[in-house]
Amino acid sequence: MKKILYIDMDGVLVDFQSGINRLSPLDKVKYALHPSNAPGIFALMDPHLELWMPFIFYQNILTPIFSRLLLGTIRVLGLIK
Repeated sequence: MKKILYIDMDGVLVDFQSGINRLSPLDKVKYALHPSNAPGIFALMDPHLELWMPFIFYQNILTPIFSRLLLGTIRVLGLIK
């Protein structure tokens, strides 16, 4: 049985600030304390493409050794936008 490698990708796969910058002025105020609660914010974020290539490279190396679990923020209870 392979060992499990947990990979925390919050703030790595996407540029969170780019999503905040694209919120409407009203939503910026309304969700100022918790911007991740703004509807559709994750769809507004730019990807960090420069970080994807090393991630893919190391995934290929680690595949025979580890089962991998990718961790990140997920919206639940029908709130995924």
